[in-house]
Amino acid sequence: MKEQYEQANILKIEPSDLPQKSLQEIPVQSSAPLDNQESEEIRQLRQTLVLLTSQLD
Repeated sequence: MKEQYEQANILKIEPSDLPQKSLQEIPVQSSAPLDNQESEEIRQLRQTLVLLTSQLD
């Protein structure tokens, strides 16, 4: 009886279904804010680089 109960509750998931299901759960974000954020980070890194190299002289 217990064995039949366990067999009835086995979740059957095909391996090929897993990546697609995972991707569906990830919220899609626009790439525009990310690009703006990266641009700001690059700008700050350039400023830091200029500041640090000026201290070497």
